[in-house]
Amino acid sequence: MKRFNVLTRWIQQIEPSRVKKDILIGAIAGITLTAIFITFQLGGWQTVAAEPPLTIPEIARNASLPKTPLTIESSTEDVIALMLNSHTQWHTLQAHAITTINNQQLDDNSWQTNIELEQYGKGRGDYSRVGNESDFAWVSDGNTLWKVKPTANVYSEISLPEDVKTLENYGPTSPPTEDNQAFIVIHPLDGVFPSMLSSFAFPHGLAQSFQQQVVEIVGSDIVAERDTVIVLSQVFDDEGNLVKKHEYWIDTDTGVILKNRVYAESSGWDKWYEQTTVTEIVYDVTFPARTFQFKSEHNMRQVSPDDFDSARINQ
Repeated sequence: MKRFNVLTRWIQQIEPSRVKKDILIGAIAGITLTAIFITFQLGGWQTVAAEPPLTIPEIARNASLPKTPLTIESSTEDVIALMLNSHTQWHTLQAHAITTINNQQLDDNSWQTNIELEQYGKGRGDYSRVGNESDFAWVSDGNTLWKVKPTANVYSEISLPEDVKTLENYGPTSPPTEDNQAFIVIHPLDGVFPSMLSSFAFPHGLAQSFQQQVVEIVGSDIVAERDTVIVLSQVFDDEGNLVKKHEYWIDTDTGVILKNRVYAESSGWDKWYEQTTVTEIVYDVTFPARTFQFKSEHNMRQVSPDDFDSARINQ
């Protein structure tokens, strides 16, 4: 079966992020950071040279692993290369993050996300408002993905597409042929796993967009007891006006994103309006076998993916 352009498939997997007083799961889990990457980069992508590498392993092999840990003296090329090779720097990952909307008019302006990953293809996570029980959870055993809304007592089950089950099989059959087509190959599980932290753990799409933008290292910091370098990325229109501004805190040893900030024009680009910070992260822990197994509660009912997406969370 003919595959679509990878960017098109990426966009089709998500829905626009939005901020409401009642933050519904699905508007945040698995889409926020991915949507940020897309909206941030669409204005500035350029055509890549003919016959670029088509899979994540090929792209990583073309970006020589830099000397680590990164420092503020490292080049942006070193940062990009480490991000493209980030999947080779850890086998398992466990993380907790807090996302905050900088809007005091919202009663619920913070939520928390947990994730556990084991390469390749296994994962689980959940999402909730800070201090509340989980609104949404998911589990993948590498072949099947289960999504759960505990407070709505429903779950759905889908088989992972064959081409995302291995890194070697995922990618377009050919690069774009039109001059205005972007060519970004994201990690197969970024956007498939319904967690914003999948984009943190698999930053390959962002790294490739960095290659087509003007970015700079502007500092260093410690996040979740890990050393990071801070990368500033800005997009300007044809008249030189700033139209997008983001900052990313990149783990100096693994290339994983540990923090990001999105800035707003309404504040003169000086104040961030959304921030996600990893507060805890551990690499290469050993998970029990049951970690990535799913077992429904006795009162839960299975529904179709469409019905699951429309199921309301009980308030």
